[in-house]
Amino acid sequence: MSFPPKIREDAFVACGRHCCLCHRFCGLKIEIHHIIEKFEGGGDSYDNAIPLCFDCHSDMRTYDNKHPKGSKYTQDELRRHRDIWYEKIQSTPIRAYGDIGRNADREVYARITETLPYQPTMYFIETFSFGGSFYKATLDPIYEFYAYRNDPNMEFLDSDVESLRKNLIKTITILIEKIGVYSFSDRSSPGYIGIPIEWKARDHDKFLNATDEINAAANAAMTSYRDLIRECRFRLSK
Repeated sequence: MSFPPKIREDAFVACGRHCCLCHRFCGLKIEIHHIIEKFEGGGDSYDNAIPLCFDCHSDMRTYDNKHPKGSKYTQDELRRHRDIWYEKIQSTPIRAYGDIGRNADREVYARITETLPYQPTMYFIETFSFGGSFYKATLDPIYEFYAYRNDPNMEFLDSDVESLRKNLIKTITILIEKIGVYSFSDRSSPGYIGIPIEWKARDHDKFLNATDEINAAANAAMTSYRDLIRECRFRLSK
């Protein structure tokens, strides 16, 4: 059985049709997840429901407990994420946003663009092919942005813009993880890192896979960055 229509409706209204984990606006692409799974005795109650986007819902179902990386969400953590997001939606309705909220969000936007500027950081991410080595400090701004990802002073009051910021955090996190897995210090050039050039000769498929994964993550990060900048310019210029 699935959740009754009234419980689904109440949950969708409470979250504003945003994912309670990544805070992305989902529209029709949203599902209700059982915090306590049905096979564990969880019921179809409002308290056991958490709205999730397709990606986050997929994570709930595909996580491998035996995998050495990552940490599965606990039931209490899911409830806390949900309740905090419900409260945020209820406490910042659009009709109460006004000039005060817009000015506050302009300050957040300015801090983000100062921390993560297009030139030179995002331009580098957009144009560089990560099959070669690069100066590690070039990406310092993305690590700084990541370090402040949970700072409440870096959150937007506008829930739609905040969902785009959360998506940027998600894609930046993946990029950082891919670089961490596949990049190593270049012994011939201090301060530089990259995919080991030895892989290109000894295991070309491994080299191509590493290159493709980092470049794909870089493209996703750039797309989410552009989405955030475009929406902020539209909403905060009014």
